[in-house]
Amino acid sequence: MAETLADLEPFSINPWSMRIDFLDGIVSAAQLMDAGWSRRSINSALSNGNLVRVAYGSYCFAPLSTEDLAIRAVKLGCWVTCFSALERHGLWVPRIPGPPHLCTTYNRLSSGKARSKSVGSHRRWTRNPSKAPVLDIVDSLTEAIHCGTSEQAFIVLESALRLGKVTPTEVDRIVGKCFAYQAKSLGSPGRFSESGTESAFAFRMNRLGIRFRQQVNIAGIGRVDFLIGDSLVVELDSFEHHQASRRGFNRDRERDADLHLRGYRVIRLTYDQVFYKWEECERRVVEAIRQGFHRKRVR
Repeated sequence: MAETLADLEPFSINPWSMRIDFLDGIVSAAQLMDAGWSRRSINSALSNGNLVRVAYGSYCFAPLSTEDLAIRAVKLGCWVTCFSALERHGLWVPRIPGPPHLCTTYNRLSSGKARSKSVGSHRRWTRNPSKAPVLDIVDSLTEAIHCGTSEQAFIVLESALRLGKVTPTEVDRIVGKCFAYQAKSLGSPGRFSESGTESAFAFRMNRLGIRFRQQVNIAGIGRVDFLIGDSLVVELDSFEHHQASRRGFNRDRERDADLHLRGYRVIRLTYDQVFYKWEECERRVVEAIRQGFHRKRVR
């Protein structure tokens, strides 16, 4: 894939100073025009195979699978949005069953260029939300808050913050656009969670009113995922951690042993336990707190 649209321009038109960010290699006619392409150069690129028309006014630079979501969205007169878009932006997205998340405009619905059943429950825009087939991160996060559960929205907001895709100020603006009950349920997403599993655990601890600290450095041990009180450590193993080497597995157990010798109590939870057996996880954490394991003296 070329770095800029200019790299694929069939004529020698200079200077090419504008860079255009696009996902999945799909661009609109407006993006090409903004970069200096002409109708003639677009038609030439189509004829020699450098461009492929996906739908009217939308093109890609190489033949892509017809199953590609961005191409399907363009053909349906829609844009990829919400959790589907956030996944394409590289965020950690919880597993959500159901059809892909697409949106469109009132004009496209009234003209027949798009159909309501393709969009589902997502917003109908009064204007074209994007030149590209995938909505930007801010718009997609805003859609996710209205579409998913508070926990799912919390997870993707934390992922966006962790990856530096959005700033805390942008998150405040996104949350400020939602209803008061949604903002209250969301709480305050942070940037300390290193996986969706950690984000889910943080959200659920907040919901239970259990105070904690994240990514706490313990001298001689290193960082731990969560520290409740003074001495209750909770370590979260992500889905990817299941594929870790035997060396990593042994290192974790050595760390746990060192923590016990220092007076800490350790609860280690996996991705599957957090997302599919939460009642057991919650019971363990609550019982550990009830027995005062978070108030033990440590060395």
